[in-house]
Amino acid sequence: GAPCVVQNKTGGSGAVGHSFGANARPDGYTLTMGTFELSTMHWMGISDLTYADYRPLMQVNADAAAIIVRQDAPWKTVDEFIAHIKAQPGKVQMSGTATGGAWDLARAGFQLAADLPVDAVLWVPTLGSAPSLVELMGGHIDAVCCSIPEAAAQVEAGELRVLTVMSQERLAAYPR
Repeated sequence: GAPCVVQNKTGGSGAVGHSFGANARPDGYTLTMGTFELSTMHWMGISDLTYADYRPLMQVNADAAAIIVRQDAPWKTVDEFIAHIKAQPGKVQMSGTATGGAWDLARAGFQLAADLPVDAVLWVPTLGSAPSLVELMGGHIDAVCCSIPEAAAQVEAGELRVLTVMSQERLAAYPR
């Protein structure tokens, strides 16, 4: 095989790396790992880039969003969680990423699908899922919206519980 040089270009909520790939000479040697942020950067005013600036080759993975709570949370099912939010709008605090990030948008979509106003849950912006999970474990927020792999260690240890997974197909190990 041929050598492969990996360059991580961080910053700007993904704008730096995505811009590097979009502006690279189309020589067949530069590949860019497109992430979810590519679909939001333009609309958030971070970058002019859109998916149209790339030619996709393949999809590497897809992680469905999940609503995750502490094991001792009062809600045992997603229906109980939704009923609680409807009864006390604006009281539940949830996090997972910055405002407008992937998990915030997933949370908003979940609420709309559950016939809940988008502002029925207070979104607490953080720098990502890891700090959000720390906040959840510490009891500072009520729930996290993120992918299951990001919380797998705490779920498998019995510290956190998955209330629902937002996917087209059921994941056998988790509720839908």
